Amino acid sequence: MKPGIRPPAVSVCLETLQNRPDFLAAARARRQGTASFMLQARKRREDENVPTDQIRVGFTCSKKVGNAVARNRAKRRLREAARAVLPQHGKPGWDYVLIGRAGITADRDFQDMLGDLRYALKKVHAPAQPRTTPLSGQGRKPQKMTRETETRYRVTGMDCPSCAAKIEKAALANGADDIKVSTVTQIMGLSASSANLSKIEGAITALGYHLEELPTTDGAEPVEGTLSHLTPAYRRAMWIVVLLNVGYGIIEMAGGFLSGSQALKADALDFLGDGLISFIGILAIGWTLIWRARTALLQAAFLGAMGLGVLANTAYRLFVENLPDAGLMGGFGAVALLVNVAAALVLIPHRSGDANMRAIWLFSRNDAIGNAAVVVAAGLVALLETNLPDLIVAAGISGLFLHSAWSIARDARAELSA
Repeated sequence: MKPGIRPPAVSVCLETLQNRPDFLAAARARRQGTASFMLQARKRREDENVPTDQIRVGFTCSKKVGNAVARNRAKRRLREAARAVLPQHGKPGWDYVLIGRAGITADRDFQDMLGDLRYALKKVHAPAQPRTTPLSGQGRKPQKMTRETETRYRVTGMDCPSCAAKIEKAALANGADDIKVSTVTQIMGLSASSANLSKIEGAITALGYHLEELPTTDGAEPVEGTLSHLTPAYRRAMWIVVLLNVGYGIIEMAGGFLSGSQALKADALDFLGDGLISFIGILAIGWTLIWRARTALLQAAFLGAMGLGVLANTAYRLFVENLPDAGLMGGFGAVALLVNVAAALVLIPHRSGDANMRAIWLFSRNDAIGNAAVVVAAGLVALLETNLPDLIVAAGISGLFLHSAWSIARDARAELSA
């Protein structure tokens, strides 16, 4: 064996944690959440009666992971991951505990699991950098005696202002000081103590979003990550979703004019907005933050103008009654629901774990509510022979859409002025 290369044999490099006090000590030390599991890590004290060149590892899978068969499978996969990664990336004198996640550890692609472990080890071994200044646009001062780091991440899976709001809420609830989330650049910047940083990452990952830390250089723009999670198959799936959303958005807008339905036009804006946001996200991967912000500002202006047009036409229809074709209206609304289901089915194979599938479900559910509202409005139009149900649904969807467009424009202006 070549000098300096550790042997991969677990019996030589790794020992299994057995005692509960060792697990409790690790739980009070560093931690890092990943999509596959939670990693806890502790550097042992010199006075402990353990060889200093030894790496110890323990595994925990609670009943939340599943029944006995599921827990045993999850533990076996965690052991194999530890065998493959810890001899090369672990540090002698450290204890590690891998905690399984429900529905994820047992089924996640093994190569992705190995990547998660390497990433988590890199994070727990990284020295904490003291925070010097607050984030741009934030006036908060750091608390005394607190070591904080400023960290930027690319966020995958964030496609609307409500997503950014959920991410901010999760970060603040887990100890973030300053945080800024941009739906334009898909970048999140936050300040938090090193002890809270891993909890924040775990909480956001649990919501179904993928975080990739972006290294920065002093005084320079953040260096783009490798985006290794955007595999060719995933990118193809995203292009399919873009085509489904934009394509049917155009079709549904035409259907709104044919049927005279304002609700269909408003729902078509939702399709166009989702599709264009995803399109910009894929197309602008290699662009600088400034150009992404400029493009998003133009996109928000275009979509906002369309939304105002639909809202103004809806107000006009209050005074000039025009009964929409309920049959066409309901038909286009039903097809819109099927398109949203198809988009979710395309993405599900490329998202790992229950948390991510839950996120897809939430996004699809919100879109489906709008589609169902159009179908219900069509039924009420046919039953009551009045256009009021159509106008009410149109006003509601247009209002939500205009709020999203305004949020995109606000984030874009903030990025351009930073």
